[in-house]
Order: sequence, then structure tokens, then C-alpha cells
Amino acid sequence: PNSHSLARSLALAGCARAGDSYVANMITVALLALSLASSALAQQLSAQMTSLLLLRGAIDGNGALSSWNPTTDMCTAWEGVTCDGAGMVTGINLQDKGLQGQIPLDEALWTNLSTLQNFNVANNALTGFVPPQMSVLKDLEYLSVGSNQLESVLPASWEALTKVKGVDMSGNKLYGDLPAEWSNLASLQALDLSENNLSGAIPASWSQLSALEAASLAGNAQLCTDNPNAGADPSVPVYYGPCDATSPQLPDINPDYPPVPAPTPAPAP
Repeated sequence: PNSHSLARSLALAGCARAGDSYVANMITVALLALSLASSALAQQLSAQMTSLLLLRGAIDGNGALSSWNPTTDMCTAWEGVTCDGAGMVTGINLQDKGLQGQIPLDEALWTNLSTLQNFNVANNALTGFVPPQMSVLKDLEYLSVGSNQLESVLPASWEALTKVKGVDMSGNKLYGDLPAEWSNLASLQALDLSENNLSGAIPASWSQLSALEAASLAGNAQLCTDNPNAGADPSVPVYYGPCDATSPQLPDINPDYPPVPAPTPAPAP
């Protein structure tokens, strides 16, 4: 009996040691995972700061973004930048800052800023191309580049922005056809392409934009010439066709825009 008791005691002690070892191993694994996650987040935040500084270098020639200093907190000290609880950048609002230059065409820069939900650089003096590379911004909801001097085609690649609700590209020098691919913008509610140099046909596929509530193609003379009967579409509550000279600011185009009364829908042709 004594030998049996001793064997049992030894077995129980072995199980206890094994259990303690298992628990210790699990704690070590958990701490390692936490450390890796923290390291990955730190790398993401560093990459976002670097991309913001590159953006500043490309479009801030007058020092308007002097607060964008790498020695300060980009979420609390950088003008126009907003972040989520984890410190990831969700908004860039640089409207009316006197910015000049080309919005970066660097896909890696935009990939680092893939948490963006609102990008607003309206009412500046930006020039050059509209970046097709911004199609990597899968979480983007509002995109405003209106009232600048951008001169390019509309990027077909933006069809990938399936969460976008409002797009304002009005008051630029955009040219070329309306991309049929934009029919994939399933969340699009407001679209302002007024006062540009667009041409060609209005894509039949755009009838698939089931969420669209307000749109303007006004002030596109060539688009009107190519579509002489393209007036207001009664299927869209607020729709200004290319043959309309101007249109008011559309409602809900961007949450950073001051609220305005909803414009009266244009009459059916």
C-alpha cells in the first residue's frame, strides 16, 4: 500500500507540474501574441505618419500644415487629421488651406492610409492628375476634391470604392468619358461632377446606382452637346443634367461641408 501511495503521489505531482507548465506556456504565447500585435500597430502608425508627411511635402508649399510635425501626436496636434480609438487615421480635412501641387500618385502612400473614411481637399489650388491609386482606400466614405485645378480623366479604378457615399469633383478641369465602371459604387448617394470638361455618353450602367439620391453633371458643355436631351432625370430626387448651366451644392455630399438647404429638384425634361 505504501508503494502504491507513493506512486500515486508521484503521478499527481507529475500532472501538477505538467499543468503548471501548460499554463506557463499559454501565458507566454499570449504575451508574445500581444507583443506582436502591439508591434504591428506601432509599425502601421509609423507608416501612416510617414505617408502624411509625404502628402504634406507634395501639396503644402505655403506652410499651412506646419502643425504636421513628426515630434507631435498626429491624432491630436495635426490640423485636419482625425483618428479612431486605436490611433489610426480616419479623416483628412484640408478644405480651404491654400494648398498647391499634385495629389500623390504613390499607391504605397494610399495603402498605408487605407483606414481613411473621409478625404477632403476641396477649395484649394491643387493641380495635375486625380490619383487612380486612391482606389485602395476600401473604407472611404467621402471624397472631396472639388474647386481645384485638377486636369485628368475620371479614374475607372475608383469602382473599387464600394463604401463611398459622397463624391465631389466639381469645379475642376476634368475631361473624358464618364466611367461605366462606376456603376459598381453601390453605396454612392451623392455625386457632383459639375463645371468640368467631361464628354461622351452617360453610361447606361449608371442606372444600377440604386443608392444615388443627388447628382449633378451641370456645366459640362461638351457632355451636353453629346447628350442634347440629357436634362434632369426624374428617377433621381436631385439631378442636374449636363445641359444645366450650374447647380447648387448638393446635400450630404460631405459631412465637413456646412449644411445647406436641399436644392429643389430640376424639372423633368
